[in-house]
Amino acid sequence: MDTTILFSDVATAYSTYRPAYPKAVFRVLQSLVPTPATATDIAAGTGIFSRGLQESGYHVTAVEPNAAMRAELVKTSSPAPFTVMAGTAEASGIAAHSTDLITIAQAFHWIDPEAARAEFQRIGTATCLTAVVWNSRNFTKSAFMRDYKALLDDFAPSYKSMKNHWSNLDERVKAFFPTRYAYHNAANVIPINENEMIGNLLSLSYAPAPATPEQERFIRQARNVFAKHQQDGKVLFDLTTHLYTGNLS
Repeated sequence: MDTTILFSDVATAYSTYRPAYPKAVFRVLQSLVPTPATATDIAAGTGIFSRGLQESGYHVTAVEPNAAMRAELVKTSSPAPFTVMAGTAEASGIAAHSTDLITIAQAFHWIDPEAARAEFQRIGTATCLTAVVWNSRNFTKSAFMRDYKALLDDFAPSYKSMKNHWSNLDERVKAFFPTRYAYHNAANVIPINENEMIGNLLSLSYAPAPATPEQERFIRQARNVFAKHQQDGKVLFDLTTHLYTGNLS
């Protein structure tokens, strides 16, 4: 499977509806790599994490292999655009020993860890910090989140096969760091309306294909789930943001 094209059809939905990251994550990074400093955001997607880095004072280069995602990144990276490059975790195109901070957000499960580690060692300075970040959904925290999980199980056939990408993710991330790592987490609970919930669902790589009966059923059931749990037009999307940091040299 060519993972670099998975999100080609959903780049706009991804940019608009994927959750952001709490400010606490960026405060941790600032405490470890004070600004001004250079940061390379690997597998940057539409730049959700890249923009957080930029707002935190880093000089950001966003590296993303998917052309549609890069185009969306460029379109939304204003008023102060950062550098955007085509590249992968394994072959970034970044100059050797040029970056103080390397981040990979919501994408570690797609990469080749051994090849990516070698590439990060190549592009990082002697004191470069690597940060692996992702949002996980807390499916047991509320009745809404339980029904959200059931929606994926019952109406997104590819969801079950994709679970292998996330299995033992913590252990795989820990193994990525050759010596020591630090772990932080932060609550990331986001009120969302019906359109935001459906947009988020349609941005998933395992959502039913556009303009199919399967997608129509998926959206119809999503509206039912939202109507069942909404209060004042919102539901609470309950996430935890995980952050692993360490030096790869």
